[in-house]
Amino acid sequence: MKMKRIVILFFAVIITLSVYSQHDLQVDSCLVRGDYSCVIEKYTKALETATEEKDRFPLETNLKSAQLCKDLIEQADQYYHNKNWGMAGANYQKVLDENPNDSNAQAKWKECYDALNPPLRKATAIDIADIWNDKYGKDPERRQKLIAAGIDPDDAKRRINAGEGKPISNVGNPASNTSTTASDITLKVSKQNLSFFASGGRTTMEVNTNAGDYQIANLPSWCKINNKFSDWFSITCDPNYTRQPRYDWFVISAGGKEVRVYINQESTAPATAQKSSTAKTTKNNTYKRNNPYKSKSYSCFNCPQTKYPVGFSIGYVEKNLLYPINNENISANTVIYGFDKLQGIQAGFRIEPLFKYGFGLNMGVFYEYYSKSIEQSYNYGESYNNYVDIYTVNYKQHIINIPLHLEYRFNFSKYFNLFIYGGAGIDIPVSDDFSSSIYALFDYGGGLRIDHVQFDIGKSNIISDISNSTNYDLFSNKYKNLEVSMSYMF
Repeated sequence: MKMKRIVILFFAVIITLSVYSQHDLQVDSCLVRGDYSCVIEKYTKALETATEEKDRFPLETNLKSAQLCKDLIEQADQYYHNKNWGMAGANYQKVLDENPNDSNAQAKWKECYDALNPPLRKATAIDIADIWNDKYGKDPERRQKLIAAGIDPDDAKRRINAGEGKPISNVGNPASNTSTTASDITLKVSKQNLSFFASGGRTTMEVNTNAGDYQIANLPSWCKINNKFSDWFSITCDPNYTRQPRYDWFVISAGGKEVRVYINQESTAPATAQKSSTAKTTKNNTYKRNNPYKSKSYSCFNCPQTKYPVGFSIGYVEKNLLYPINNENISANTVIYGFDKLQGIQAGFRIEPLFKYGFGLNMGVFYEYYSKSIEQSYNYGESYNNYVDIYTVNYKQHIINIPLHLEYRFNFSKYFNLFIYGGAGIDIPVSDDFSSSIYALFDYGGGLRIDHVQFDIGKSNIISDISNSTNYDLFSNKYKNLEVSMSYMF
């Protein structure tokens, strides 16, 4: 009897929790869009049906919080319409302290922050000339005046130190003091804002300059350059295991010209709970602004967003096979052949370097093992009263397969792509009951990759001349009619 009461009580608690869980789900959508009238209405209705004090207490607490948010939103909106960005932002922040999921308050707070902290711009040629002519004074006074004018002082300082815009006096006319640029160097990059997930990742950047080379400096400690070429390079970002997003920048320079590239990375905290940082950070004891803007972390057309060039592979292979069934007459050497499939397994290493614009190579080294038992018969003819000997032959074959294919991938995302391939291959017999020779092959097929896991399917034709081979009647030119494999790439 006591056990029965415990079971009934247990199911009563489960049903009660389910009701309030469903209620919370109904309120969530109102909280996300910042509709506190909706939240107040739902909690009020829930209070009307709640009879136990333990049920009423959390509802009353949430109702008071919703009413507070409603009042704060009304005050913040009033300041917002009057363009009082400081007071509006402070009230929106109070709302977010109560409800971090309010997307409307998040957006309005961001607008207030940007209005109070407009991004610094790169100095123009006229600004550089004014700095040379001491319009903004000397450091540290000059730094503060440049910031007040909306000019990035770090950018201006580097360009001034490089000699850009330095006044050159004409020898014949000392009174003449004109400003000219010291170089006609050009420098352009494919993007100036990089964005990474909390898990990290890799992206590529194109660099166009008429200088002999370009340099990459001030790279954050959590990023590294993997490959650097004359017109592009790849950059990798380490995983961010903290609950705070990361912001930083680095510089690409060539012949005295510089371009600043901003990087931001998400944190491991839920996206709706993240708040924009209002603090200014420093780098090498110089002034720096957080970059609030994001861009796609990938712009190179159909380039691999993740590479994973090597991996382990295992699969199934199937060959077309002709084999002798019955020798009708030993003197006439008449043979009847049957058609069957020779089945085997394949295992080895897959190597797939991926290049720009979707192109790559599909290579590897694989071991293949085939085994088949075939029942055969032999007719000894009339001299032996047409005696038929039935026996079983076990065929085995050990092959080393080396493919070399050209591949094209459709890189839909970091975690999914499709590909097709085609090219040469070679089969080298190691141990073979068919007395096979080395075969040159033409392979073709395709597949897909999901994160680290790749699936391949294809066929192979013999392109070697096998007309004089001892096993010409065993394997036709349509050699492997099916190759299926699964690989783990890393």
